[in-house]
Amino acid sequence: MDGQRLFAEAISQALTRLGADPICVRTTPEEATATAADHQPDLILVEIAIGGVDGIRLGGELGEVSPSSKVVALTSVARPVVVRRAMAAGFHGFLTKDTSAEGFQRSVRAILDGRLVFPGRPRKVVAHPGGASANGHGDGHGNGSG
Repeated sequence: MDGQRLFAEAISQALTRLGADPICVRTTPEEATATAADHQPDLILVEIAIGGVDGIRLGGELGEVSPSSKVVALTSVARPVVVRRAMAAGFHGFLTKDTSAEGFQRSVRAILDGRLVFPGRPRKVVAHPGGASANGHGDGHGNGSG
């Protein structure tokens, strides 16, 4: 979910190039929640800095209504406290909007493969949900490369 339709549609096209089948672009929390509950998508991208909306709380709620989905922050806000809140809320990744297209694609692949991708994570160790560690692809900036 992103409040800026043009950006959200561009990301949808990037996911299509990855071979993903994006269901839709949603620009309000209500639309995003209903769609997540109805379709249980593999991946949900959430802009956490939308005016009047707590995107971290929304991401947590989306994960609750669609527990099999990988919820990922895609935002311009990368303060450490915000990243920690996203991790605590159950997000599977935290990507910034200044990430390159290639880095975005690598990160999404890693997340869909079950890895967690967050800024500041160790270079070669990315934890799987549930605490198991695996040799990952994080570059410490949420770009999924290594």
